Amino acid sequence: MTRKERIERMHDRGLTYEQIGEVEGISKQRVACILNPYKVNARTPVLLSMGAAAAYLGVHINTLRRWAQEGRIEHMRLATTRKDRRFTRQALDKLLIEGGDAMKS
Repeated sequence: MTRKERIERMHDRGLTYEQIGEVEGISKQRVACILNPYKVNARTPVLLSMGAAAAYLGVHINTLRRWAQEGRIEHMRLATTRKDRRFTRQALDKLLIEGGDAMKS
């Protein structure tokens, strides 16, 4: 049984994140990350990386990359040699709200 499975089982039994953390020897924040790996909250950075944005939308990174290339979602490029893309939560929420045609492959 994997650590994640053990943690999920303890959580299903009603143990708190703190109690699970004590049993597993990890922090309650780590337990929360294991149970909710893609949860984005108010403490999430304003600019999200490609991976974080794809997780937020529930799509594959390549799908998000294609949407950005096609202009379906607003994004910016970092001024680095790799020119990584970054997305704002507002742009992601706009895509989720509008949904429909924008999110169809």
